[in-house]
Amino acid sequence: EDDFTYSGRLLNETASAVEILEPNGNRNTIPRKEIVDMRMSSLSVMPEGFELLPEEDLVSLVDYLKTRVVGESE
Repeated sequence: EDDFTYSGRLLNETASAVEILEPNGNRNTIPRKEIVDMRMSSLSVMPEGFELLPEEDLVSLVDYLKTRVVGESE
């Protein structure tokens, strides 16, 4: 029997399955009967050092992200 480890953000949790969003954007639905252990990570999904950006840079970044359209390319 193969063992797999999944990591990602919890999207949905039901009595029969757990759905996670992996860092690469893939969604996985894992049946509860296949889950041996489930735990929350102490690591943030934010890039390391992100919190050190000056406030003005964070505001500019958020403004930029709000103007982008999903799937739009430059």
